[in-house]
Amino acid sequence: MKIACAALLAIACAFGAAGSRADEIGILRSCSFGAFVTDSDPAGLNVRAGPDATSAIVGKLPPPALSDDDPPIRAYVEVQVVASQNGWFRIRNARDNPLLAPPGRAVFGGAGWVSGRHLSVKS
Repeated sequence: MKIACAALLAIACAFGAAGSRADEIGILRSCSFGAFVTDSDPAGLNVRAGPDATSAIVGKLPPPALSDDDPPIRAYVEVQVVASQNGWFRIRNARDNPLLAPPGRAVFGGAGWVSGRHLSVKS
């Protein structure tokens, strides 16, 4: 099952229910789980210095790539999520799928923040 809603992703970081008072006042929550980057913008997903759209861009993550298989398989960048705040997720250790993604794709390997709208988890 694919879950792409930022509110559901936040549950993985939350110690209380989504929409709690902690969410309302923007408390940083720590967590640790893997997620996939699903943003399809050819320019890549902006990784930001802080948990908002006005923070400086510190890197980019590429969109899903298609394998050479018939039919093609989507190769998603995987990230480790370590914190959440206001629908934004702090990520690190981004990596491409070595079996499916084209070689040499630039993947930002540092830490930063991305909007939860562009992440999915699979169970």
